Amino acid sequence: MKSPAFPIALGASNMLGWVEELRELECQEMEEIDGEVSSVIPSEMKPELRNMRIAIEELVPRRFDEGRHTGKLSSYLVEIDGGKLKVKGKVRGISCNGENFVFL
Repeated sequence: MKSPAFPIALGASNMLGWVEELRELECQEMEEIDGEVSSVIPSEMKPELRNMRIAIEELVPRRFDEGRHTGKLSSYLVEIDGGKLKVKGKVRGISCNGENFVFL
């Protein structure tokens, strides 16, 4: 039996998210985009570089199995100040009220 790769509690990171508002929206699925996204994007996508600060989050686990071992590790890009990233290409995502979100 292998030891867990990641501890069950990842320090304070398990307390960094909360829900302040809940809304029901009409959304459309996207398979391609040529515009801005309001979300983190996979590092394979190349955003248009403007006056912004982008962080690379490397080797992030997307899921854990029963023994807390990770599956595939992926890297992502995020705009540090919460701005939108302009991208073009094939994606899986949604568009809701003019806001685009990419699924990871």
